[in-house]
Amino acid sequence: MGRERQSQETARGNGFHRVRAIIIACVVVIGLLAGVAVRLSTWWHAYRVPSMTGQTIARVSADSSVTDDVSQWYSQWKGRRQEIGVAPQYQLSSVRIRTVQRLPNIASRYDQSDGRNIYVRLDATVRPRFASIQRITDVHGCQTYAVESGINESCVFTSEPRQDGYRIAQVMEPIMYQRLAYPEQFEKTEPDPTAPVLDGRNGYRLSKERLEVTYDGGTTWREVPDGVARIVGGINANTTLWLEPSRYVITPQFTAFVGYDEGTHTAQLLYSWDAGSTWLTSALGHGVQAPSYISVVGDRIGVAYGYGDTLGSVGYAMVAGTLPELRADAEAVWRQIPMYMQYPSDLTMAGWVNDTTVIVGQAGSLHVSSDSGATWRELGIPKEPGLEGKLGYYPFDTPTHVWVEDGTAYLAMGQGEDADYAPNGTVVEAVFSYDPATDACTFIRQQPAPTPMPAG
Repeated sequence: MGRERQSQETARGNGFHRVRAIIIACVVVIGLLAGVAVRLSTWWHAYRVPSMTGQTIARVSADSSVTDDVSQWYSQWKGRRQEIGVAPQYQLSSVRIRTVQRLPNIASRYDQSDGRNIYVRLDATVRPRFASIQRITDVHGCQTYAVESGINESCVFTSEPRQDGYRIAQVMEPIMYQRLAYPEQFEKTEPDPTAPVLDGRNGYRLSKERLEVTYDGGTTWREVPDGVARIVGGINANTTLWLEPSRYVITPQFTAFVGYDEGTHTAQLLYSWDAGSTWLTSALGHGVQAPSYISVVGDRIGVAYGYGDTLGSVGYAMVAGTLPELRADAEAVWRQIPMYMQYPSDLTMAGWVNDTTVIVGQAGSLHVSSDSGATWRELGIPKEPGLEGKLGYYPFDTPTHVWVEDGTAYLAMGQGEDADYAPNGTVVEAVFSYDPATDACTFIRQQPAPTPMPAG
């Protein structure tokens, strides 16, 4: 019995030592892992994406082309972003080169190399290892945009030939290369600020002194009373003497603008039933001076105007009514239309396509309601097929105008304040048809975009 008890105690002692050894080993491993984690965290915190500018591109072989050399260098360069020492938000899981092409040299006034520099465009798709925290699109130099398969990246490399390869002198987005290589395509022609803006025989002209409308192609003009002050606001050197098409309605039967009464801080509809011979006003609500939008479809009239209240809320409000109601009682016509959010800001467009369907746009977004504002849904930015792949970016991201013609609704998409896509030297916008039953947008054409002219 004594020996048996001694054996049990020995076994318990050995078990205790084993458990103790395991615990010590676990503590050591945890300590090592914690040390590695601290070291990695320090590395990641200090990590900066290295610049491609100044890097050397080695030749693949004695007879390799510059596109082969750039392709191999890029694959190796991006391959390093798969290493553990790279901060997680910049790590890649895969890199796929789609196309590599040599580009023509740029104009000599922009190239100080006397034509020695070589320009190569590379298009690739990279996949972030951690998509939810990726910051790859924050890296400057190349054009990046998200796609279903990852992130498309388009770079133009300015390469200086060296004995053993090339030195990257500059990395630029494709649009920058286009501006340097084809500057004539980006020379915008500005209209005369008092030239008429016509849609058929109806239109307007705007100067620093007056706003006038015409119904006979510019043969005769009718002045809108206090039109500049009420509709445009204070004139300064940066004021554009031009109105977005969505900011007015001009027909012999009904003409309307949205104005602002500074004395009462009220947004007003300024309108005429008799081709500009007489003008009336209808108060819309407490307002602020801001671009406002008006549309008429059949008898339906809707207005989105700059809104401000005594509590400091500023944004846009929307009202709607009918033309017969406006004619019967100008002060009781308007019904509030709920927006997709309270007082959205920076609207670029608002318009109706039938009695119940209204579309509201901001740069980069569209919202539509089919029940007069009771419910809203987001409508994706429509795209011209193939254009994004061709340019490496998509220029038409700003809704500017919605209208109905011969029973079909149309939507114009502009380029916003940074407009730089100008085929044949003219800035353009894209036109789509819109089906309110399905929310489908179909590309129709590109057309010259209206170009504002500063007053100064």
